Amino acid sequence: MLEEKDLQKMLNIVKRIQFQLQYTLSDLYKCGLDTAAIENMLISNIQEDNKKAPR
Repeated sequence: MLEEKDLQKMLNIVKRIQFQLQYTLSDLYKCGLDTAAIENMLISNIQEDNKKAPR
């Protein structure tokens, strides 16, 4: 079982990723990409990453 301090470290990492992603998406939107284009780009990147992931 994970200890409280390990869980807190993981939570902090997730919060940083969420913060960075929020501003990255905001910047992409300002560059003229609409929400659907950004969503499609993220979905295709996730699908590609899943194909490359070790099983």
